[in-house]
Amino acid sequence: MSLIFDYPLDSGASLSARADYTRKGKAYQDLQNLEVAAIEAYEVTNLRVAYSAEGASWELAGWMKNVFDEQYMLHNFAINPGVSTNPTPAAPRTAGATLTVWF
Repeated sequence: MSLIFDYPLDSGASLSARADYTRKGKAYQDLQNLEVAAIEAYEVTNLRVAYSAEGASWELAGWMKNVFDEQYMLHNFAINPGVSTNPTPAAPRTAGATLTVWF
């Protein structure tokens, strides 16, 4: 689910905000649906705010992914069924800024 808000400023510039929410249920990573290889349900929220001047060919955005620092697995394959797995954790909370220039 996404919420998107675009707000025109008096100067002709624009400000936009976006919030994304994802919920995934429990998922199995193998044909036998082994519990040891299952990925548990998780919820992730991402945020983004961007500014663009009127007629400009650029945009400056600040963003945060995994806002609530949810710990979950992207993949969890069974190497030796019932004994070991090869889990791949998702990234923790990350934040940054992006400058986009259009040519």
